[in-house]
Amino acid sequence: MLGTRRRARFQIQSHWQALSWIATLPLRKFIDLTVKKQLIALILVLASVLLPTPVRAHGIDVLVFSKTTGFRHTSIPAGVTALTELGAAHHFGVTFTENSAEFISQLPNHQVVVFLNTTGDVLDASQEAAFKTWYQNGRGFVGIHAACDAETGWPWFMDMIGAKFSGHPAIQTAEVKFLDRVHPITNVIDPATGQRIERWSRSDEWYNFTASPRGKAHVLAVLSESTYTGGAHGDDHPIAWCRDFDGGRSAYLGMGHTDETYSNAIFGGLLTNAIEWAGGEIPADSDARFTRTTKRSCSIAMFLPPCRWTSTRMAISTSSNAGAR
Repeated sequence: MLGTRRRARFQIQSHWQALSWIATLPLRKFIDLTVKKQLIALILVLASVLLPTPVRAHGIDVLVFSKTTGFRHTSIPAGVTALTELGAAHHFGVTFTENSAEFISQLPNHQVVVFLNTTGDVLDASQEAAFKTWYQNGRGFVGIHAACDAETGWPWFMDMIGAKFSGHPAIQTAEVKFLDRVHPITNVIDPATGQRIERWSRSDEWYNFTASPRGKAHVLAVLSESTYTGGAHGDDHPIAWCRDFDGGRSAYLGMGHTDETYSNAIFGGLLTNAIEWAGGEIPADSDARFTRTTKRSCSIAMFLPPCRWTSTRMAISTSSNAGAR
C-alpha cells in the first residue's frame, strides 16, 4: 500500500514538473494569443489524463463506542450514519457497539476508538485498565461532544481527553475560529469560500469545561464568546484540540449535539481528519506549548498545483489570550 502511494506521488510530481516547464515558456515570442490559449487548454486536458485520481487507502479500523449511563443524545444515530458514510468514503473500517464487554474484546482489532456522545460510567475497573493498556500501545482516541462527560471519575481518562464537561447554555449559533490552520485535522475546505476553513458559524450546544485544556493540549479551534451567550471562558474558549499523551494520540471535537451537525461537510472533514491523525495516518506536531500562523505562496500560473502552505511556530503561555475576540 505504501509503495503504491509513493509511486503515485512520484508520478504526480513528474507530470506537474513537465507541465510547469511548458506553462512557463515565453510563448508570446513564438505564437499568437489564440494558439497559446489552445496550448493551455491542451495542458489542462493532459493533466486530467496523466494525473492519477488519488485514492485514500487506509490500514486503520475504527471502533465507535456510544454507550450512555447518563444523558442520552438523540443525535447518536445520526453520528452512526455519518461515521458509516465517512468510513466508506475514506476507506477505513468502522465497528459500532454500546456493550462494554464487546468494546473491550474488539479493541485489539482496531487502531482508533471514537467515543460518540458517551456519558456516565461506561467501563468498570478492569475494562478501564484494558482500554488504558490498548491506548498506551500507540493507539488513537477521538472524543465527540459529550465524550468529556464520560468516565469523569477516572483521572487518567480525563487527562487523556483534555477537559471535563461543566455545563452549557441553550442551543444557539456561535462562531468557531480556527487557530491552527496548518495542522492536518483542520485541513478542511469551507464550501462558502473554497479556502481552508478559518471561521465557522454553526448552531450547536456549546460546552463549558471545569478547566481549559490550554497548556496540556494543542488547541485547534476556539469559540468566539462575543457571538453567543452563556460562554464561561472569556477570550480563550477552546472547542477542539488534540494531544500526544501517554504513548497514544487523543483528539476532541466539542460539536455534535444536533443531528444536523453530522451531515455538515465541515464537521465531517474535521472528524475524518481527526480519525486519520489519531490512527497515525497523518503525523503532525501537537505540542501544547505552541500555536501557529500560516502564510501562503502560490505560482502565478493558475493551472499549476495548489498553493504551498508554510507554518510559523509561536510560543504561547498557558494563559494565552490568543482566542477569538
